[in-house]
Amino acid sequence: MRYLIVGGGIAGITCARRLKNLDRDAKVTILSGEQTTYARIALPHLLAGSLTANQLAIPVDNDITIVGGTQVNAVIPDAHRVETDRAGEFQYDRLLLATGAEAIRPELDGIRSPRIFTVRNLADITNINHHLAAGSFHKRVILYGAGLVSMELADALVRRGYSVVILVSSRRLLSRILDEAAGDFVKGLLVSPGVEVHVQEQIVHIRDTSRGVIVYTESGRAYEGDLLILGKGVRSSIEFLQSSGIDIDDGIVVDEFLKTSRDDIYAAGDVCQGFDRVRNQQRVNALWPVAVEQGRHAALAMTGRAISYRGSFARNVLQVLGHTIVTAGVFDDEAIEVFHRCDNDRYAAIFAIHGRLAGFAFININIKIGAYITALDQARTIAKLKDILLSGSLSYQHLCQ
Repeated sequence: MRYLIVGGGIAGITCARRLKNLDRDAKVTILSGEQTTYARIALPHLLAGSLTANQLAIPVDNDITIVGGTQVNAVIPDAHRVETDRAGEFQYDRLLLATGAEAIRPELDGIRSPRIFTVRNLADITNINHHLAAGSFHKRVILYGAGLVSMELADALVRRGYSVVILVSSRRLLSRILDEAAGDFVKGLLVSPGVEVHVQEQIVHIRDTSRGVIVYTESGRAYEGDLLILGKGVRSSIEFLQSSGIDIDDGIVVDEFLKTSRDDIYAAGDVCQGFDRVRNQQRVNALWPVAVEQGRHAALAMTGRAISYRGSFARNVLQVLGHTIVTAGVFDDEAIEVFHRCDNDRYAAIFAIHGRLAGFAFININIKIGAYITALDQARTIAKLKDILLSGSLSYQHLCQ
């Protein structure tokens, strides 16, 4: 059996390894846009200097063929064929699409400055380090966006001795995982010597100078730094599928077996629009543990083992500037009920829909995350558990009562 995997990230690598375990005679080939396989999740640690590029590497068994430095231009399902830009054509019996996501680069006046970066791959961090090493007049970096990646980069840069200016076009930080109250709480924690946070600041123009870069915002303000890093989110890498006949939306739409709308083609990872079992809808959950789960499960389906994938849901653990943020589930549904507590630098919130746990957020509170994830997965009724949940003390013992 010929198994072809498009994408050398953790979803594709996990699937390849699992395929070899399930089918000893499998011929597994990975087509990757990059030359090496590594843990993308650890890129901020590379920027911080706490890890080296070699430590990011993910080894792949010798019996798995990797064709690196090539992009897929087209998938032709009827012919079971994939066309690439420089490695020719590949036939397959089963195909996994694990192309991940790409950073959004907004159209702005001056966006082509060589001092403007996104962070999505190893080359991005290499280029940032090169520019910082070449000279840092301000010892300051501007971050545009306040999502997960921007927060991790802010932490890495501060650890390296740089000050950071975080510009947020919306009203709050981490708007994809925190409600407004929690976002405001995090902002209050982060503002400190060397860290500026400015909300409702939309960049309209960027100018290069001999000393770095200046960004101008709609409010009329200007911010100067050595370079600008864009953190405006990501989009699934699906452009090459436009003429394939494969159903796409925000990502590649799959069924309960991670199969696409075309026979013998599956999807996993940041490009996969699978079932979200908390939101009860199709959704891309671009998370490392989800990519691992889906990679393993796709291998089962690709080898003929018809076992339904239960689906995923959002959950995050973030360390930023000495603070710990743990979130999971839903916080933005119209029917949501919010219960929260805050005390100095500690914040707790639980979110319920129709009296059942739908999500939670904890800041600087050491919770037993496994118990909380289980309670969320089971949509537990919160009537008797509300105070325990908010205290951060939920344990498996409470779930057995």
